[in-house]
Amino acid sequence: MLVPFRKYAVGYDWMIPGGFPAMVEPYLPTVKEVFFSWPGMVSGRAVHLEKSIEESIEQLCDDLSWCRRNGVELDLLFNANCYGEDAFTENLRTQVYDVMEHLGRRDLFPEIVTTTSQYIAKVLKVRYPQVEIRASVNMKLESTKAMEYIADIFDSYYICRDIQRDRNVLRHFSDWCNDHGKKLCMLVNSACLRCCPVQIWHDNYLCHKPWKAEEQEFILHYPARLCGRVTNDIKNAAEILRMSWIRPEDIHCYEPYVAAMKLATRSTVHPERMLKAYAEGRWDGDLLAILGNENPNFTFDNTAFPADWIESGIAQNCAINCTGCGKCDDVLKKVLRTRKTQQPKYSLNI
Repeated sequence: MLVPFRKYAVGYDWMIPGGFPAMVEPYLPTVKEVFFSWPGMVSGRAVHLEKSIEESIEQLCDDLSWCRRNGVELDLLFNANCYGEDAFTENLRTQVYDVMEHLGRRDLFPEIVTTTSQYIAKVLKVRYPQVEIRASVNMKLESTKAMEYIADIFDSYYICRDIQRDRNVLRHFSDWCNDHGKKLCMLVNSACLRCCPVQIWHDNYLCHKPWKAEEQEFILHYPARLCGRVTNDIKNAAEILRMSWIRPEDIHCYEPYVAAMKLATRSTVHPERMLKAYAEGRWDGDLLAILGNENPNFTFDNTAFPADWIESGIAQNCAINCTGCGKCDDVLKKVLRTRKTQQPKYSLNI
């Protein structure tokens, strides 16, 4: 049964089989926003376009028109971690304004702009005060003090994924936002390692045309994603339990504190599975399949998680303040399923 109100933010992808509207339409009652990058501009994710930039813009605008007709808010992304030498320039400001004006001429002016850049936030706040300016999850906001520092240019915030499972922390952030006329959001199906030491590097890497490096990754047998190298080994499977994701069945424990819940549906093979699972509030298959992190060696049976997964603290305080107590290992014994055919671990082939 579908959740009867809108709360999910879904990522736009140009290459979804059947098209983006066809994927979203069955779950419209739960979809609050669509977030999208602009063809030809760097963003927080590498974008592979099968068509020219002009054709991709036309396709995007057509799909955004469908979203608007169906009451889905538009969230434009300027969320790259690096804009190079243009990061604080008139040239970048002009690019941002041009995109906003292009969308405005198509009656697609966005309700929200999500950015990592204080510069972009400021220039948009000055010129378009009616637009909600949202702090990207890539900013890793770990305290309300951090939100306070930028409260003059941001209207809403993504809480740092590393701390979001702790509901006491989430409540504190939510209360601060309510007291200051702001909104709090969270990313609910991230497959990033908690407190990943190379996440900032990886976010920067994604802004510099990483497809140029894909051939080298293949040659070296050494992917850029640390999480892939760590969790490919079944010996490290417990690290997946310590990540920041929220199961579809547990969304109700967190939704009172946030205005929107982001689904990482871009750059994944089966985004429709993610949306279906969270829209319906349950998933009877491999948990990794709705995190965009399917593993060649094992699966996680989402139906086998203990009933007290949230209330026991395993998904909350234990994951944040791990002491190696063994609770995760006990859960792992219940949910882990090995595949018949095992793939070799990554190794540096040089």
